[in-house]
Amino acid sequence: MGRHTDMYRIDVTEQTTASADFHVIRDAALGRYRKLYSRHSPGGSRTRKREASQREIVASSYTVIITQHALTMVDAFRLKRYASGFALARPVLEALLKQMAAIGFSGEGDDWKSIPDKRFDVTVKSLTELSDRTGWPNVGPLWGALARPLNDFVHGGRGQLTSNPIDQEGKPIYNADLFWGAMLIATLATVSTHALFWEHLGDEDRAKRALNDLATENWDRITISRNGQTVHIVGRSPDEPA
Repeated sequence: MGRHTDMYRIDVTEQTTASADFHVIRDAALGRYRKLYSRHSPGGSRTRKREASQREIVASSYTVIITQHALTMVDAFRLKRYASGFALARPVLEALLKQMAAIGFSGEGDDWKSIPDKRFDVTVKSLTELSDRTGWPNVGPLWGALARPLNDFVHGGRGQLTSNPIDQEGKPIYNADLFWGAMLIATLATVSTHALFWEHLGDEDRAKRALNDLATENWDRITISRNGQTVHIVGRSPDEPA
């Protein structure tokens, strides 16, 4: 990559966590998360503008779980503890599926109360159905491409630790595409759950702002200015098939 030009491009799929330019990818993805989290996080403003049922209140509590998981992923990646961050990608998506199941529950009585105790399968199908229902970006294809390695970390990461190359410090080297995908999951889930949170509070303006960001953000790329140069970081989009 020529650094003498005013603009250059980084292809995420060609990088690893040991690449010279990976810190640019990492900082840009973490920066996008922080920007969108700050824009849509409730902060101290949580005044409910309408009455809500117990089911809706329980459903909205998943926003806290999803956000805490995502923030832990961000902190782990910032500290270069990639395996710890990868292990939380599936729990983030499962919590999002549970939240939507509680919100959209159409059964009778208190049957919805069993939702927190159930295990929800995170699959291409379940995530695609979630997208069809909400209009959010479809992360099903992304999960289809990355499910095997990301699930491996939930179970201790044996497959990755035994198959990945090791750097000079004895640490595993991961494909940058895996980090990029995990950060897409963390960021999309955070913005999505905050859209639901604002809708639950009856703040339609805040909910629409979150939904607008979901619809208009260029999820397959980040453009930043670095040391006087324009840097185009191009990676996998959420709906890109394997």
